[in-house]
Amino acid sequence: MKYKAVYTPLFMQDVNGVIDYITRKLKNPIAAHDFLDKLEEEILKRIDTPLGYAPYPSAKERPLPCYTLHVKNYGVLCCYWRQDRIPAAIIQPV
Repeated sequence: MKYKAVYTPLFMQDVNGVIDYITRKLKNPIAAHDFLDKLEEEILKRIDTPLGYAPYPSAKERPLPCYTLHVKNYGVLCCYWRQDRIPAAIIQPV
């Protein structure tokens, strides 16, 4: 099965919050840009085999498993949803 990256509004809101925090609060725009590059790199690494990683051990019941992307010292939780569901994740089947 082929997959594509889908950046949902909720995901972008969360990422923008991290970028804003690093840029404004920590006053380190270079680190913010580096984080964004590394995040995209991690997402693209998983496009071919997104389910080949250990799922996130969640106490919350979810319709499908979620996975964590580790980018620098951040963990980004990603859920892989089928196309027939409302996407709340960043990688889904094509």
